[in-house]
Amino acid sequence: MRQWLEDYENGKSEASIAKDAHLDIKTVKAGISRAIQERRINIVQTEQLRKALGNHQDQLLGAIANIKSALKVPEISVKPALTLTLDEVAVIYSPEKGPAVVLTVENTLIWELLQEHLRRDKLWKLLIDWKAKLLAHLQAKVALRKKIDELLPKLGYKLAKDGGKTDPNSFIYSRRTGDLLYLIILYGALGMKGVHEMANNIIVEEGGAVRWEGSKLAETVGKAKEFKAKILDLINNPDAGEEIGRVKTTYEELVIITKKTKDEAEEKSMLGMITGHCRICHKLGI
Repeated sequence: MRQWLEDYENGKSEASIAKDAHLDIKTVKAGISRAIQERRINIVQTEQLRKALGNHQDQLLGAIANIKSALKVPEISVKPALTLTLDEVAVIYSPEKGPAVVLTVENTLIWELLQEHLRRDKLWKLLIDWKAKLLAHLQAKVALRKKIDELLPKLGYKLAKDGGKTDPNSFIYSRRTGDLLYLIILYGALGMKGVHEMANNIIVEEGGAVRWEGSKLAETVGKAKEFKAKILDLINNPDAGEEIGRVKTTYEELVIITKKTKDEAEEKSMLGMITGHCRICHKLGI
């Protein structure tokens, strides 16, 4: 029937086709009609398949975009913890394995399909390494913050939580002072700009209060300048060399692996399609 349609479209009459085929002309007409209908169906199915494959590739490339978006070095925060504020990444904890970094896209079907497409791909090894180095950096910052809490008593003042006083005349708001010390020491360890300006913003008031950018750090009757001097000395000579070194090392390693992993993901985006096959491709007949 397809040949009849081809001959008919090339100018051969239905009668001539019927004569050559030794068939009735009605049979040839019906056959040509069926061939036309089949072709129309094939055209529709081909277009549907093209759209389905296009949508599938868009979803896979979207997962790659989510990976690229997640590959960041966390911003410095005064509240270090094994948590992240990024929408694309989270730190989860299990009693068996402890803390672990996961991408939010990992909880989706498209992640599984992407892994099927990119079996044994270099990207997966880089992602594992990136997660490990990110977790190590977060843990190093937590250790530094804990070390600073241990150093606060060396200032020679009683400690108080932000909501109460342990001494009506002289005390430190331990959390605020610890946050400030952590922030300035962390900035210095990572070679960030503005460390000296941050330290110089510690203000001594006549009444004995010591503040930094509006937050009260301490009440030190008659000893505010002495307290500030001790704070600056602790900033310049923190007894936390091991913790600071670990923060710096893990930060540098994280910066390097973040770029490598992001470059690998970017190459896949630039290709405009994800190679390989998955179960969806199989169902589409690819």
